[in-house]
Amino acid sequence: MNNEILCNIFEPGQKSLLCRLQIDGKEVVGVEHSPASGEQAREYRFAVTPETLSFAGDEGSTIALRNEQGVVLYVDRSLAEHRLKSVASSDLLRKFEQENHRVKRSAQKASLGLAGLAASIVLACFIAVRMLNWGVDRAVDQIPVSWEGKLGELVAQNFDENKIEDPAVVKPVRAVLDRVLTSIGENPYEFKLMVVKDPQVNALAAPGGQIVVFTGLLEKAERPEELAGVLGHEIQHVLGRHGLRKMAHAVKWQLIAAVVVGDVGGVQQVLLGHAPEFLGLSYGRGLEEEADLEGCRLLMAADVDPHGLTDFFQTLSKEEATDLKIPAFLSSHPETEQRIAVITSFVKTEADKDQKFQAIDVDWAALQAAIKKLD
Repeated sequence: MNNEILCNIFEPGQKSLLCRLQIDGKEVVGVEHSPASGEQAREYRFAVTPETLSFAGDEGSTIALRNEQGVVLYVDRSLAEHRLKSVASSDLLRKFEQENHRVKRSAQKASLGLAGLAASIVLACFIAVRMLNWGVDRAVDQIPVSWEGKLGELVAQNFDENKIEDPAVVKPVRAVLDRVLTSIGENPYEFKLMVVKDPQVNALAAPGGQIVVFTGLLEKAERPEELAGVLGHEIQHVLGRHGLRKMAHAVKWQLIAAVVVGDVGGVQQVLLGHAPEFLGLSYGRGLEEEADLEGCRLLMAADVDPHGLTDFFQTLSKEEATDLKIPAFLSSHPETEQRIAVITSFVKTEADKDQKFQAIDVDWAALQAAIKKLD
């Protein structure tokens, strides 16, 4: 089993850098994952102390380490906590325990809600929050596609260093994407493709139509229809503006402030200024299920077998049994078996019984061979 832990490094004034996490005595070292050809991998050192370590993300799910140069390392807590505790002082171990208690108390308070408040105050707060979220969603509807595209470009820049240009890899992936897009109909987006050399079994849709596919996904998928299923899912995130919507809700107070003072340009600057945070956002179960089902509808309209998506999930289900970290576009969704059941039921109900799906004309074995040659 691969015990490598990946983390993200943010250096002031620089874009994020994917690194491998290593322990060196009482320090954590982030080593550049894929340095440019002929260049030595960059290394960043972080002392592991109560002062340098903090927690971020939903329910403290992310560990952050900051060094004296202002460089910040972010890593999934579930992957790295046991490694960090092995070099932690007693004070730092107490900090982990305090965070666990804080998360537990927070969950308890959330479950109790506002039961202690008067019913009228509860109702007023509920209505206010709903109206605020409704207002944010309506504001997102008015954001120009050109702004959304600029945000997507900034997100995609995080992967420029590992971008693959080899047509033997990019061309067949593009062919699968184009096949899915044949049924998309009129829309304001220009879908761009980036294939990235990275072992993550993952793909993502940045705002504005930028689709990023990692080679780890291409290596795990067994046929082009499985990739098509994942791409259909990501395309629906774009069409639904899910990424932009999540970003807007994450910074809604800054957006409201800009709107209140009438600073239209400030709205754009708020969104672009938080572009590095996009990769840390999750869509939530509702949006993920919407992308699943509408993605399947898109596949069927293009005469592509939607069972390719469930076949891919079956492969991932086997990987989960070996403790493989679940890809980002799965992590906010119910367990994979439940997801497969929902999609299967949907396809059975929605598909034309007489429909004949057409195979995607891509030499999958040649594509995977080309990826191996990249090494």
